[in-house]
Amino acid sequence: MKEFSFTKKIYRKKTINRIKNKINLLGNSKYDVNSFLIVRLILSLILFFILVFSKSLIILAPIISIIFYFAYEYFLLDIAIKRRRDLLNREAVFFFEVLSTTLKTTNSLKKALSLVVKNINNDLSYEFSKALKEVEIGKSFALSLEEMQKRIPSEEINNLILNICEAMRSGNDIENTLNIEINSLREKRFLIIKNKLSKIPLKVLILTIILIGPIIAIIFYGPTIIDYILS
Repeated sequence: MKEFSFTKKIYRKKTINRIKNKINLLGNSKYDVNSFLIVRLILSLILFFILVFSKSLIILAPIISIIFYFAYEYFLLDIAIKRRRDLLNREAVFFFEVLSTTLKTTNSLKKALSLVVKNINNDLSYEFSKALKEVEIGKSFALSLEEMQKRIPSEEINNLILNICEAMRSGNDIENTLNIEINSLREKRFLIIKNKLSKIPLKVLILTIILIGPIIAIIFYGPTIIDYILS
């Protein structure tokens, strides 16, 4: 069957490409564009008819079905992409620090990456191993890295890969470029952690109010309410 033969008839090319790009950003995803779009459409229609036949929700059926239609993409793709971006960003500093150290001994980026991906088992390492496998079957190293960016939802990591590719083309010191980018990643991670820590007191305060507030209300107003009930 021709790829997207059915979905092309009911979806715009722009929509198909958007979903395809999002699925690529999930890395080794269980989804494919065709099945995702068809399943979303079928489930939305099933929900619509269930609500219509329930009679009490017949007026809200179109609204609820439309909300479900867009929420399906948001929860299954957008949130998953955000989680993967955060995961890759957490893995990046350690991965590239090890790569920088290995590069000093091998003086070859490809050899250094080959050693690193064999010894580090995480999502970022997996993406680089896929790029190296593409090189083995004849694709250029720079092109493999550029195409790898389509599978990485992190802007920071993509900028690092882009700068490495530029250093390879221009003949600049790759190790120096890598160290500059690692320092940038460290600073951004520090700012993210600092921002999260700054929000903790507010979250604790809100949680305290939610948990302690009703208890305080019972202590102060409980006797008054009991007296009112008994009177």
